[in-house]
Formats: sequence, C-alpha cells, structure tokens
Amino acid sequence: MPLPYSIDLFIYAYEGLAPSSFLLLLAFIGAILMSAMHALIEYFLTMKSGSTFIDRHIAANE
Repeated sequence: MPLPYSIDLFIYAYEGLAPSSFLLLLAFIGAILMSAMHALIEYFLTMKSGSTFIDRHIAANE
C-alpha cells in the first residue's frame, strides 16, 4: 500500500537535501516507522469498525 509521506521523506533525503548519510539513514528509518504506524492504525480501525480498508474507500467514493 503506497505511503506518500514516508516515501517522499526518503526520496528528498536521497536526492541530496540531506547533507549526510546519517540523515539519509534517519529518513529511511522514519519511513519504515511511519509505514508501521500506518499499518497499525489501519489494523485497529478495521477491528473497531468491522469494515475493511477497501470497504471504506468504496463507501467514500460513492
């Protein structure tokens, strides 16, 4: 599942906005943590509402 904010964070660092490899590593770790948090939030939302990710997006687009 695409995660635009975390991917952008990594790409910006990779393209040279991060002056050192340490910040590049930090951005990569940040992207992984944001992905994990997104997955956990999605999991708990699915548990609470009983609807899946796809169900909510279909309902939002109708």
